[in-house]
Amino acid sequence: MAFKNRKKNYPLYETTKFSNFREMIENVAERYPNKVAFQYKLDPKVKEASKITFAECRDYVRALSTELHSMELEDKKIAIIGGASVDWFMSYTAIMNVGAVTVPIDKELPVSDIASIINTAKCEYIFFACDMLEKIKAVCAEAPVATHLVSMCGEAEGATPLTDLRAAGAKKFAAGDRTYFEYPINNEKLSSIVFTSGTTGQGKGVMLSLKNICSDMEQGMYNFEITERTLFALPPHHTFGSTVNFVGHFAQGCEVYISSGLRYIMEELKTFKPTHLILVPLFVETFYKRILAGAEKAGSLEKLQERYQGIQQSPQGRNRYEKQALRQVGAF
Repeated sequence: MAFKNRKKNYPLYETTKFSNFREMIENVAERYPNKVAFQYKLDPKVKEASKITFAECRDYVRALSTELHSMELEDKKIAIIGGASVDWFMSYTAIMNVGAVTVPIDKELPVSDIASIINTAKCEYIFFACDMLEKIKAVCAEAPVATHLVSMCGEAEGATPLTDLRAAGAKKFAAGDRTYFEYPINNEKLSSIVFTSGTTGQGKGVMLSLKNICSDMEQGMYNFEITERTLFALPPHHTFGSTVNFVGHFAQGCEVYISSGLRYIMEELKTFKPTHLILVPLFVETFYKRILAGAEKAGSLEKLQERYQGIQQSPQGRNRYEKQALRQVGAF
């Protein structure tokens, strides 16, 4: 067995202990109140990114959770549909804080598939991004169980703006409502239903508790190093994105840049300069192809391939190859 022959154990990295999302967000905001939690661009063409600190995220979740409590949403199923955004992440957190059940859904699915998931999970509420409005209208026509809509980015026909819920909750919290703190969160009850991609048939709903999600990250963080900054380029409905790239990194106080999409990633890498990346094979393959194309265009493909051979020879060779590869990525 190969692992028996290793000379030493792999190191265990720092982890953060939390049993639910309320503990997670209160703890990280206390440790890093003024540190930037997220950077993002509402318009990828603008120069400057917007920023939100960990303390501001905490206040966002306190306010939204307070209002969701007043709406008596405990045990309600709530679909979340849209791309990665601060509103998506904070809604995801607040919904589970109040004992409701999140149902993250791929925004790229056909209307019939989204409606099928909503009907199957019995989602009475849909939180959605504004670019989804027309699709959501079509979904609701096929999913009459969904009777309440919440727009995550302002005014939208037939929907309550998320900003209104936040404002109402903030007012209640400021007036002394402490339901957010007093509510006894059950970490072992159903908190999220994640539907599989359905590659070999109809997608199945995977039932997760807060204990499932939080213990996964608490234990998982021992196994890899989280550095200062990372890029969120994964779909948020995917468990690898929502759990590892959001929960795991947020809990550790890592600054996250929310990508505007695959077409902007190369520019975002140059601008934001993440110190590590969380990716799936599609992105790695895309980087690999662009690195090779850039090297070929620059006339340095042969040299890059020679450096690659150094990976098998020594750590020094690996470092030289990695630096060359990063320069090629920076060319895009």
